[in-house]
Amino acid sequence: MLIAKQRIIWLLVLLLHTISFGIGVELTATPSPVSEGGSLTLTCSVTGNSSVFASFNYEDGRSIGIGQLSGGQCLDGSTAQPCNQQCNCTTDGKSFSVTISSVTRSWDKARIRCLVANPTATYSDIIVVSVINPPTGTLIVAPSGTQSVLTGTQVTLQCQVGGGNPLATLTWQCKGSPVTGQDLTNTTTAVSSLTFTVDSTYHQQQCVCTAGHQASPNGQFGTVSVAFNILYAPTVETFAIHYTSPFYKGDNVYIDCKIDGGNPLATLSWTCVDQSKETSTNMDTKGRAVSRLTITSITEVYNSRQCTCTATHLALSPSLTKSAVITVYCKYYVHVGLSPSLTKSTVITVYYPPSTPALAVDTTNGGTLPWLDRPTFTGILTCTTTAGNPPTTRISWYNNGVIDPGQSAITRRFDPPDKDYNGHTFTCRADNNYTDTKDTSVVSNGLVLDIEYDPIITLDKSTAYINESQSFSRPCSAEGNPSPAVSWYRDTTLVQSHGTLQFSRTDRQDSGTYTCTATARSTNGNILLQSTKLFNVIIRYGPDVSLVITNTTENTTNVHVVCTANGVPDQYTYRWTHMFGSTVIRDTFDQVTSSGSVSTLSIPRMTYEDMGTYVCEVDNGFRGRDGEVVQKRQGFLSVQGSPKIIGAHGKYVAEKDNIFDINITYVSFSAPVNTTILRPDSTLPPQSELSITVSSVPVTVAFYNKDVPVDGYMVNLHFSKFESKHRGHYRLYVRNIFDDRDYNFEIIISGRPEPPLKLVISQITSHSAVVSWNPGNDHDNAETFTLTYQEHNGLSTTYVTLDRTTTAFTIEQLLPSTQYDVSVFAVNDDGTSEALSGAFVTPQESSNTGVALISVGSAMILLSLFVFAVTLFMLRRGRLPYTKQRETNKSSLTRKTDRQVETGGFGQQGYEDLNLEQIEPPTLYDEVSNNALDNYNNAAGQESNTYEDLQRKSEANPYADIPPKPGTGLDRLYVNTSID
Repeated sequence: MLIAKQRIIWLLVLLLHTISFGIGVELTATPSPVSEGGSLTLTCSVTGNSSVFASFNYEDGRSIGIGQLSGGQCLDGSTAQPCNQQCNCTTDGKSFSVTISSVTRSWDKARIRCLVANPTATYSDIIVVSVINPPTGTLIVAPSGTQSVLTGTQVTLQCQVGGGNPLATLTWQCKGSPVTGQDLTNTTTAVSSLTFTVDSTYHQQQCVCTAGHQASPNGQFGTVSVAFNILYAPTVETFAIHYTSPFYKGDNVYIDCKIDGGNPLATLSWTCVDQSKETSTNMDTKGRAVSRLTITSITEVYNSRQCTCTATHLALSPSLTKSAVITVYCKYYVHVGLSPSLTKSTVITVYYPPSTPALAVDTTNGGTLPWLDRPTFTGILTCTTTAGNPPTTRISWYNNGVIDPGQSAITRRFDPPDKDYNGHTFTCRADNNYTDTKDTSVVSNGLVLDIEYDPIITLDKSTAYINESQSFSRPCSAEGNPSPAVSWYRDTTLVQSHGTLQFSRTDRQDSGTYTCTATARSTNGNILLQSTKLFNVIIRYGPDVSLVITNTTENTTNVHVVCTANGVPDQYTYRWTHMFGSTVIRDTFDQVTSSGSVSTLSIPRMTYEDMGTYVCEVDNGFRGRDGEVVQKRQGFLSVQGSPKIIGAHGKYVAEKDNIFDINITYVSFSAPVNTTILRPDSTLPPQSELSITVSSVPVTVAFYNKDVPVDGYMVNLHFSKFESKHRGHYRLYVRNIFDDRDYNFEIIISGRPEPPLKLVISQITSHSAVVSWNPGNDHDNAETFTLTYQEHNGLSTTYVTLDRTTTAFTIEQLLPSTQYDVSVFAVNDDGTSEALSGAFVTPQESSNTGVALISVGSAMILLSLFVFAVTLFMLRRGRLPYTKQRETNKSSLTRKTDRQVETGGFGQQGYEDLNLEQIEPPTLYDEVSNNALDNYNNAAGQESNTYEDLQRKSEANPYADIPPKPGTGLDRLYVNTSID
């Protein structure tokens, strides 16, 4: 019953789809705008008359939901189930709502309206749904990264991000403080530009662009930044030369030039006297440029000479210069003119540094190079030197020129060797008091470590999602000592012998785990050095679809059609369609359960209307091998059931002695194995009188109210000449492999009734007369009698309609001494008989009559004979009242029965006026299942083959199109006429 109501509502929606718009109906959305993932309630409010339902639809007609008010209860119109949280209605029919529990961004800008019956179909105005959702693009800034800019330069930065509703809000911060940019936002992209002039305060600072959006966590979609490396000049005031004087001949002289600040630091250079003795050393420190000029064993040549330090910088113009004047003193003075000379001797102590250390690999306690980065391996370096004076020697180790902390022994152990030291240069240094005083050092030769280790693999990401049929490549690189070879494996199978995993056209079979393998062989012991890194390839493709359909029989319960999908990803959308041939029977179903890779269509109770092709369409958003997003599979569900009579009558009317054909159509799933015509109460006529044929014919049946052409069968009964003995009851018997079916029908003889017989006028008095007759043959079709009488040559005729049981009638209120004309004819559904006519004269009221009256009477008799002759002539010409007819609908006929008499003057109608609006035509079911046929069937002990047997007890037969019987008496009405 709920399903029937639901169909009625849908039919009403379709019929009223385009009647009116926007009058008395208001559609609102709450909240507006709505956040993505939030709940949205659509409310359809009615003014004026109330409504029993509201249909919510997209502008293109797709349904969103239906709220239905039934018996004071609010139902979900799409399921005919009581509303829970998904819909609501007020009991006065003024407000209906549906709720979408989780709104996706696909709802953004959706155009929606609602439809109510108020009392005509009325649409609301269209509203546009606004869904708040974050940007879909990537937040970018240009230029990006670290920018090297000369101080005083004007810089322009532009930040943008596309998508979202509303668009993102872009703000700037430079050096930690907010700044205002220029808004260049367009309809689809948020854009902000920031222009400013940089100075030294921007050095190693950032400008950060922040995209804010209310749909993002904490209101922030993301940030992107630009760093600055500001190029600026050093501080001129700090430019200076430092040295300690005086200088003594033979000493090594050190002069330092410095200048603070600047980015980058200034470049310092020296110009002095003798370049063969001079070296300059860069000794920059943080924030200070320092250059040391060393003059080896200075001589008197340098006395009073000038050494110049020049500072250059791209932000300085011209360069800066500083000069120093050198004074050189001799250590010994010779006095001349003394004789004899004085001498003085002394013991001289000479201090000197240790010898230059010799650095070597200790092959006795360790291993020769190359070393292995293995826990079981130890490498040792040895530093050998000869002591100087004083003899106390200190050893220190250096790694790439940087002190190696905690190492002061003559040996440096690597236990085990670390790959991070590979390629590093190690030195050792020997120091004593001499090197300290002279600020010098004695350093060994450099020794470069050769450490072999397992390769280090570089692979971007660990998983790739690829659409089927696309090309794909992923490089894998590795560095190591020795240099490794890179290859790709799937399980243990080599798939690429080089460093790039490539697919020219991906296939779903390519999904799996791949291993990037880097291998090398140690030169020390031929040890395998190997590293691996896993990489997952996930191919996304449209699903392969399979459909399981099991043929069944009528009335089988809980039949399932199962659709299985296999694709990646495994989130599917299923759509079911029921078709027969090219006709779509259904595309919505009440009992479909979809979970993961399986969707099941359940049919609670099977009927032949469930037969047909079932199409399962599946998509997961990705194309299959055929290039289509939607993948489908279809199969035919065959339903076997009992035969169905679709074109037949319960009673057939034949004309006697004429050729007569009866065609009965039926369908049978499966094909019939036996079709027989029986006669329950007697034997069938011989083939010479009745031929029976069965042939295949195309017929139309209804599958869920959709007309569908199917293969049917027609049984033809051909009577070459229908005789009285042929009338009676017949039975059609049809059997297939599933069941059988009986259909009972009756054939009767019908025709226009024969005229009444033996008209007798008796008991004539001056005011009355009795008219009687014998009925003629009515040909099995109930008849009535119509009696007419009028004064001879009178202008009005009186009609009396009598039922079939009445064969005599008393005419009253006659005039004395008056001649009357009388006629009687029979009427049935097939027409009107010829009339049986007569005449009589009423006597005088008094028996005392004179000669004059006799004479007058004689004249009247002569006149009557003349009128009678004229009447017979007109009767032959069809001019009497009962011969003038007009066609009308048989259901419009109303007769007077039970001796109801109507009289009228000239031009009046003899029948009552017909009220056509109150006359309903008989339904098809009434005709097929008439009581007489039912009584006969029940009395004969046979199963009635009305449409109730086809399980349509409350509906008319939707297949049989039984036309009204032509030529019945109900086709005609008689019109009063009068003789002029």
